Amino acid sequence: MEILVIEDDKLKSERLLLFLKAAYPKVIPKLERSYHNGLRRIETESFDVILLDMTLPTYNASTTARIGRPRPLGGYDILRKMRRKKIASKVIVVSALGGFGTGDAKFTFDELKDKCAEEFPDIFLGAVFFSQTGSKWERQLLSLLRKAQEQHQ
Repeated sequence: MEILVIEDDKLKSERLLLFLKAAYPKVIPKLERSYHNGLRRIETESFDVILLDMTLPTYNASTTARIGRPRPLGGYDILRKMRRKKIASKVIVVSALGGFGTGDAKFTFDELKDKCAEEFPDIFLGAVFFSQTGSKWERQLLSLLRKAQEQHQ
C-alpha cells in the first residue's frame, strides 16, 4: 500500500508515521509538509491513501525561505484539485482542529466532514480527530485504512 501524509505539524506527523509503521511494517509512507509540495506529489506519483491535514502552509518552511500564506482550507483545496484532475487516491482527513476557514467559509469539524463526504464521495473515506493525548484517533484511522485496503483489492 502506497501512503502519502500531508501534514505540516512536526509532532503530529511523527505520531502519524509511527502509527503507520506499527500498523503496516512493510509500508514506507511519504511525507509532505505543505499545500504545494503535497499537491505536486499527488500529481506525479500514485498513492492508495492520502492522510491529509486540512490547514496547511502554502510552501514548506525552511530557514532561508518564507512559508507563504497559511491556507485554512488547504486540504479541501487539494481535494477539489484531485477531483478536477481525476486523481483516484483515497483520502482520510486527519485534523486536530475543531474549526476551519474564516467568515462565510467557516466550518466545524463535523460540518467539514459532511461537506467532504458529499462533494468527494469517490475519494473521501472519512475524517479523524487527532489528539496528542488520546488513542481513539488510532482506532478510527486503522478502521478507515482497512476500508481503503478493501476498496483497493
